[in-house]
Amino acid sequence: MFKPIPIFITLILALVLSACGSDAAASGGLSGGTQLSMVGTSWQAVQIGELIPPADRPSTIYFEGQAINGNAGCNGYFGTYTLEDEKLSFSDIGSTMMFCEQSMEQESAFLSALAAVTGFRMDDKTMLLLDAEQNVLMSLIPLQHAALVETTWQLTMLNNGQQAVSSLPEGLTITAQFQEDGRVQGSAGCNSYFGEYHHDEGRSLSISALASTEMFCNEPTGVMEQEAAFLKAMEQAQRYEIRQQSLTVYGTDDEVLLQFVTQ
Repeated sequence: MFKPIPIFITLILALVLSACGSDAAASGGLSGGTQLSMVGTSWQAVQIGELIPPADRPSTIYFEGQAINGNAGCNGYFGTYTLEDEKLSFSDIGSTMMFCEQSMEQESAFLSALAAVTGFRMDDKTMLLLDAEQNVLMSLIPLQHAALVETTWQLTMLNNGQQAVSSLPEGLTITAQFQEDGRVQGSAGCNSYFGEYHHDEGRSLSISALASTEMFCNEPTGVMEQEAAFLKAMEQAQRYEIRQQSLTVYGTDDEVLLQFVTQ
């Protein structure tokens, strides 16, 4: 007569655990014990110690696999991280070596804070990086990124096919718009173009069946050569990456082919 009771209790526990798992998934994978993962998340520092970074010179962290990278305020940096439960540490940090007069104090504070991190905790959607005494070293919020689809992208950099990525000639505008129905279209500089594309959540990208109108333009100088190089690069796409308002398209061996910004 009492045998159904354990089964009922087991069912209640299963429902509770299932609800907890749903909450962990909804929070972006930043809770859940041994299943904890930062991979694919990106963050912007809103406070480093007592310092408030300006919005136009952000310090950022991108978690990719077991590596991190981002901008410290002036220079790009890179390194590795270790994560276990709520223990988090960064190591092997390196960076470029530019000098930015207005950002060096912020950059130094950011990199010093990373080196001292031993853990973290979440406060709603804010991630707090902590030292060994649980003092807050840095507060970060998730970065907001543009969507690939239904965004008008304007080309800023183009691979010339000779292992060099360069900016566009003055006065030349090249655009791309990826539509929900799998079509891509835009201006190649002189002519309008259109074609098909496919992408997935793993950020793979392929572009095919490109065609264009057939006008000839004399200005700006080199427009037709740039147009041909752009269309060729589009057809060589293998994957893409979006960081905030910037889109980078990669080819074979992660060669940078195209860089866009939102228009």
